[in-house]
Amino acid sequence: MKIVAINGSPKGIASSTSVMLGAILKGAEASCAEIFNIYLSEQNINFCKGCHSCWFVTPGKCIQKDDMENLLNQLQTADVIILGSPVYFNNISATLKVFIDRLLVVGSKQYAKKGSIVEKNKKSPLFLMVANCGWADRTQFEVVSLWAKKFAKLMDTKLIGEIFATQGKMISCPTTELKEIISNYIKELENAGKEIVKSLTISEQRISFLNSDFK
Repeated sequence: MKIVAINGSPKGIASSTSVMLGAILKGAEASCAEIFNIYLSEQNINFCKGCHSCWFVTPGKCIQKDDMENLLNQLQTADVIILGSPVYFNNISATLKVFIDRLLVVGSKQYAKKGSIVEKNKKSPLFLMVANCGWADRTQFEVVSLWAKKFAKLMDTKLIGEIFATQGKMISCPTTELKEIISNYIKELENAGKEIVKSLTISEQRISFLNSDFK
C-alpha cells in the first residue's frame, strides 16, 4: 500500500500538522505501508492560471514547469491520500489551496476519461482529511469538513475520515499538564495509520476519540 501525505502548513516540519501527519504515517509504515510525506512549504508550486490548457491544449498536463508534475505522479499511484492543514479564517491554508487549484489537471470531468487519478490507478484511492485549529471551538472546522466532502466527490475518492484537533498548538508544544494527554493522542494517531493499512478504514470509536478536545 502506498500512502501519500500532503502537508499544507506554511510552517512545514515545525507545524502541529506535521506532528499529526507524522504520527499517522509512522503507524502506517509500521504496518509495512510505503509512505511519502510531502511538505508543500518546500515545493515550488505556481498559482493555477485558469487557462484550461490542461483540458484542451495539453490534456492531462499543465503548461507550467514546476514541482507540481512530480507531486501529481505521486498521487496517481497512491492508495491513500492524506491532506493536512491548519485552519486559517475557518478554512484550509492558502498553501494547500494553491496545490488543490493545480489539481484541475486531474479533477476535470473534461479530462476524467483519459487522465484522472482514478483512471490511471484503475481504482479509487482513499482520502483522509486532517486539520487543526488554534482555539477550542469546533465550529471552525465546519467549512473544512464540507470542503473535504466536496473534494472527495470531485476527485472520485472515498473519504474514510476527518480528524480535527482543536488547540492545535498543544500538539507540537504541549503544556506540562497536557503532555500525557497529547502523548496518548499521538499514539492513537499512529494506531489510525495502522488501521488504515489493515482494514482500509478508521473505526468510528477512534475517529470520535481523535475529534475530542484535550482535557
